[in-house]
Amino acid sequence: QTLGVDGEYFDFISKQVVDDYQKVRSIYINSQSLASNELPSYARKAVQTLPTFDVSVVRDETTFWKLVETWQMLCNTIRQSKR
Repeated sequence: QTLGVDGEYFDFISKQVVDDYQKVRSIYINSQSLASNELPSYARKAVQTLPTFDVSVVRDETTFWKLVETWQMLCNTIRQSKR
């Protein structure tokens, strides 16, 4: 999608990033999902406390990096469980 104004494009990408994180978060929080069963046992309870984020996260550097670290931690936990 092409958006004419840089700010609009930034907002569009920001919304996509947050939406993707929220989808992944909800998949792993749902204890009945196959994805949840991929987590090591020690991580199944911890995943219930994954924070939620909204689009405003990208306007604050500290909160944005918290989103990045949370997502990375989830991915690394899953990767570790597959070893």
